[in-house]
Formats: sequence, C-alpha cells, structure tokens
Amino acid sequence: MNLDNLDEKILAYLDNNARTPSTIIAKKLRVNKNVINYRIKNMEESGIIRGYHTLINSYKLGYQAYRLYLRFQYTDPKKEDEIKEHFVKCNNTWLISYLRGNWGFLVLFWVKNPAEIVAIMHEFMHKYRQYVDYCLVLYYGIGHYRYPFTKKHLKEKSNFNYFTLSEEVPIDKIDKKILNFLSTNGRASLLQIARELRLSHGAIRYRMKALVKKGIIAGFRPVIDTKKIGYLLYKLDINVKDGHTIDKIYSFAKEHEYIFYINNSLGYADVEIEAQVTDSKEFFSILREINEKFPGQIRNYSFFVVEEFIKTKYLPDI
Repeated sequence: MNLDNLDEKILAYLDNNARTPSTIIAKKLRVNKNVINYRIKNMEESGIIRGYHTLINSYKLGYQAYRLYLRFQYTDPKKEDEIKEHFVKCNNTWLISYLRGNWGFLVLFWVKNPAEIVAIMHEFMHKYRQYVDYCLVLYYGIGHYRYPFTKKHLKEKSNFNYFTLSEEVPIDKIDKKILNFLSTNGRASLLQIARELRLSHGAIRYRMKALVKKGIIAGFRPVIDTKKIGYLLYKLDINVKDGHTIDKIYSFAKEHEYIFYINNSLGYADVEIEAQVTDSKEFFSILREINEKFPGQIRNYSFFVVEEFIKTKYLPDI
C-alpha cells in the first residue's frame, strides 16, 4: 500500500509521540483536524496502524533481557511449529520472529535473574537440543530510533530512546495497572485510562508523569505493519578490529535515515544494527557506506531479514 506525503507526515508525528492530539498534528501540518482523524482512521482500518504501545524500560522494573538465535537442524515443519509454540506459551518471552539468513528463529526473554533463564534453557535443551543449533546472549542495551519517514520529516526533532541494565525502580500495584493498560493502549486518553482502571483523572495524570520522570515510561509509539507500506527489516551484526570504532558506528547509525534500532549483546557481535529499507539494494547501500566510512575496521559481519513477528509482548508479567 502506498502512503502519500501527508500520510507519512501524520505517521511521523505519531511515531515520535503517539499521544500527540490530532489538533496539534493538524496545526503543525496546516490541515483540518477532520482530515487528520480521517487519515488516521483509514490507516488503522487498513492495518497499517495495528495499535499503539508504550515504550516501557523493563530494565528499570528489575528485569534482564536475553536473546536466543536458533538454526533448525534435522527437523520438519511440524517439529518447527512445535518448537515455536513452546516459546509462544512461555510467559518470559516478549518477542519471537522468523528470520531469513544466518539464523532462522529469534526469541527474546525477560527474566528477573540468571537462574530463570537457566531453567528455561534447561527445559528447552532437554526437549529440543537435537533439532537446533543456537546462540544465547545477554541483551544489555536497546536503542530505539524512529522509522525512516519520521527521520525524513522531523529530522533532528526525531526522538531516540536507549534502555540498558540499571537499578530497579520500585513501583506499587496502581503503577503496575497503569503500565499494563498503557503497554497496549498508548494513545488512550486520560479519561479512558481513568474509566478503565477506576481511578481519578488527576491520579492518572500524576502517576504517568512520575513514571516518565523515573524513566520507566520513555515514550508512546504506533504499532506499524511496515510490510504493508513496502519496508523490509534487515538485521546487521558487526564485529570490529578496534573498540573505538563502536562509538563511531553508533554516531553513524543515529544520523542514518534507515537505521531503526541499535542493539547491544554480550558475547555475540560488537555492534547490532536494524534497518527498515524498501529493498535489498537499499540495505547493501548501507553496508557499503559502513565499509567506506570505516575502512579496515570491520573484522566481519553477518545479516538476515526479519520475516515475520510471531509474538510481541510490550511488558513482562509484572
């Protein structure tokens, strides 16, 4: 599905902050509010916008993240589906996707301590070790950039959020209820949240501001089906010769229109980049740029395409 320039601009403002009112977007784009509402509704009904979620820093809730790459071996579609369902049913998984390339399957976990991931992997290995090659690493940092159309239209005003290992910030039961609701209802009005949770409008406003100040809530974003608007999601894992190059690649990534995420893992790649591109040529253009900007500094790299998201859970079971 093709978006016109106005659709792109509307998505850019929502991607930067999904709670931006239609009236504000209309004022910035100098169009009627009804036009903005119509366009948003049309993108929701067509499945381009699948919902709105909240960027919640689960590290500050006392969680650690681990990532599992799998490559299926000596198996068949039925067994692969069984393995997929094993992880879908696991309460600790928050993102699962099929990949095409060096790895075939990705699973991300939130756990409270290393003993939890050991227990999860022990059960998995007991059942399925003969069917997979795997790589498990600590996932200690996640840099959230914005979509290409957001960077294109908002440029330096485009938001960036980075989550990493940190001390746990205590919250109470009411905060947990608010986070659970907002995790999948990021654009809900204060009145809607208050009605749903049976709290006062003022209490919701106060607590949300406090959660933002504590760094637990970092932002609000639409859930966009980028395949519907012609994007492919590539993952590029890079190892470098000189550790100083890592920060330089991060700076390059922050300025690049098509780079969507920076991920940090312990025990795998030095730099992990995710890019939203319209075709493979665009991706290889990014790869060429990196090689040209950092000559002789790239030790090796691998890449793959994220084919399909099977499970996406925006908040652990707090």
